Amino acid sequence: MNKTLLDVIEKHVAALQGEVLALLGDRIKVIGRELLETLRNDPERYRETVLTSLRNDLVRTAVTPLTQLLESSIRRAGTDELEVAYDIEDELGLRLVADTGEAIGSALATAIVEDKFNEFDDVIDDIVEPETIRRRLTTYFETFRASDFFQELHELRSTLKLRENFEIYLYVGSLHHNRVGYPLFYVPLQIELLERIFRITADPQIYVNKKALEFAGQETAREIERPVPLSIRDRIVYLDEEQSFLGVMQGLLDQWCADLALSPPIDLANPLDQKSQRSQLTITNSIHFSAFDKADESLLNDYEELLTKLMVGSEVAVDFQEIVNSFLTTNPVDVNADINREWDSTPIEGRLVFQSPVPLNEEQRKILAALRHEDARFLSIEGPPGTGKSHTITAIVFQAILNGQNVLVLSDKSEALDVVEDKLNEVLNSVRFGDDFQNPILRLGRAGNTYGRILSGQAVEAIRAHHRASTASQQRLTGKIHEDESRLSEAIRATVEHGSKIKLNNVYEVHRQKTRVAQIVEDPEELVRDENILEALDAAASICSLLADHDAAIPRILNTVYGKASLEGFEILLRVQGLLHQSAKLSDADLNTKRLFSTFREEHIDKLHALISQYHNAHWHVIG
Repeated sequence: MNKTLLDVIEKHVAALQGEVLALLGDRIKVIGRELLETLRNDPERYRETVLTSLRNDLVRTAVTPLTQLLESSIRRAGTDELEVAYDIEDELGLRLVADTGEAIGSALATAIVEDKFNEFDDVIDDIVEPETIRRRLTTYFETFRASDFFQELHELRSTLKLRENFEIYLYVGSLHHNRVGYPLFYVPLQIELLERIFRITADPQIYVNKKALEFAGQETAREIERPVPLSIRDRIVYLDEEQSFLGVMQGLLDQWCADLALSPPIDLANPLDQKSQRSQLTITNSIHFSAFDKADESLLNDYEELLTKLMVGSEVAVDFQEIVNSFLTTNPVDVNADINREWDSTPIEGRLVFQSPVPLNEEQRKILAALRHEDARFLSIEGPPGTGKSHTITAIVFQAILNGQNVLVLSDKSEALDVVEDKLNEVLNSVRFGDDFQNPILRLGRAGNTYGRILSGQAVEAIRAHHRASTASQQRLTGKIHEDESRLSEAIRATVEHGSKIKLNNVYEVHRQKTRVAQIVEDPEELVRDENILEALDAAASICSLLADHDAAIPRILNTVYGKASLEGFEILLRVQGLLHQSAKLSDADLNTKRLFSTFREEHIDKLHALISQYHNAHWHVIG
């Protein structure tokens, strides 16, 4: 709904006559009295009938003339005008009698019981009171303004999704010259949609359109034929915690209007349209939302500021010029070869064991080494998203913090700075004893992130307490770190040493044997995971070793005594392995003798002893 139509509606609402509404109220009072006898025994129906009559009369008197004004606008929008008009009348009718049903019901109950309508008359007078009706109608149509604004914000957010590096800005004030307008201030906004409610936040910074103001100063100076001392100090104004957007912009606007000789002054706190002008130059208090490429605007402003500083020869500009000249006119020293040689000469444990709260890979370690190289002045680190660039920046910044250095991190995208800041906070918090003070990170433009907060008395005292606590345990922690480093290094050296003893032929043989076993056993690795199988394998290895000793004498003994080598015979052999060990060097003659006892059993031992005794007795001397 456009502004012109809303203005017409406001004027129509303001023109509602109190006399007409008073007559409407009198009719409802009469209806209430006439229905008493008929509906005395049905209070609920009595209340609904009176309430419906009140709503219908209010719609005919105050709403229908209004919807007729909207017909042309509805027709241009291409919608069903009858349906939309009916919806508006129905909604407005309900709104005009909203929250009145209970009061009317109570007043009619009093009339039923006491036959008195004083309370009912007072309720009706309050409902049809002109200011009350005007307020309800105005509030309803204000929702059209909110709906339009909601839709516009939704479209702006959709633009951000379609356009990379775009940002939403709030334009405050406008400067017009010869029908061309420029914003005076613009504030970057963050807009979130949460459950159909837009949440709009802004970082504490105000951008000033210096070019437009300087142009206005030049035009004014040409017109009045004398210089205009226009006061424009900063392109970006950073707000302290005690400053407000409105207060800062109002102060600057007052100064500029005075410098440009514009009148009357503009009050930004006043929502009414205002303008301050002189000849063809005009400043207004208009407010707009807009979306445009923030990178282009930032680059142009930065280049403009650099050129200005170069022209006046400021110290910052001289430093910048030296950096550019050293990069463009002098080839940087390539330190890649030195860094690679240093890395190659570092032992394995030195590559794997290092002090850092940030996990680093080989490339990131080399980057930190390059920063320590005396000839390295510039580092160019590139890679697609997700390859660890922000992680590397975090490691660089943290290393500088450990060295007591200050670091400036720049980016044309606030999202990239958010990632680095979050990583830094995470790392700093991981090495601190507590989180009762802000980390030493100053984020320009971030709400609540100021020098005052970092260096507040409470923060300084917390830092001192943290320093005392860390100093007290520093020696113990340092010793523990060195102890852990030594232990890890020694373990890595031992692992490397063991690994160096592994021969490729042995590895090949293991894989070959595994392949052979796999032809017999479905899962060869299961064999080495079962303790019982491992013990059996050890026993089998011992048996193989025993059978291989003494020139295969044991199998020969088994074949001699039992006719063939069998597991049962080997079991008996193991029981007498001590005795067999003594006879492991038997000659063939001895083996032939033992073959005579191939059928000898344990139960034959007693008979053998008896025969031996008889044999000895047969050798006794008969005489002498």
